[in-house]
Amino acid sequence: MENTTINFYESKKKLVFLAIMSFAFGLICFFMTYVFFDESDYLVGVLMLAAGLLCFFAAYRTGKKVSGKNPHVRMTEEHLIIYVLTDHPVEFRWEDIRGYILYSIYGNAFIGLKLDREDYYDQQMPQSAKKLSKANVKMGYPQYNIVVAHLKEKERLLEELEKRTPQADIYQGEDKTYSGA
Repeated sequence: MENTTINFYESKKKLVFLAIMSFAFGLICFFMTYVFFDESDYLVGVLMLAAGLLCFFAAYRTGKKVSGKNPHVRMTEEHLIIYVLTDHPVEFRWEDIRGYILYSIYGNAFIGLKLDREDYYDQQMPQSAKKLSKANVKMGYPQYNIVVAHLKEKERLLEELEKRTPQADIYQGEDKTYSGA
């Protein structure tokens, strides 16, 4: 293996677009909240308010990614590092990675990691990411994933993973549930 660090960054253009769209949808939801409250339809108004808050939260998180300096994925000689949240990396030792799978859900591409010591890495995850991670497992997907939709060098990431990990189960399909061990 090389003695270098390889960084994989997300496309700033795509992230800026996503942040702007999230913010715009949040504004639309807040306007619709006003309309529904004005018409005394409080249930739909509360739902629109919740959707607007969710959109603003998504815009904020995406904005943090745009302004952050960390890559989405970093590979060193000893670790695969995924920045689950902008300031919270999770380091996976190469010898703990049994393999990976490629899959997509509703057009969003992922690389799922198959690990030997998932409990150990579970302790490194931030609480908010743990909840999403557990939801992945309940739906039949791997607990630890790399989101590749916004990455600039997807092919290079796959090439580097092939060099450094065994290819246990590679599934390339659209909207299928992974059922590997």
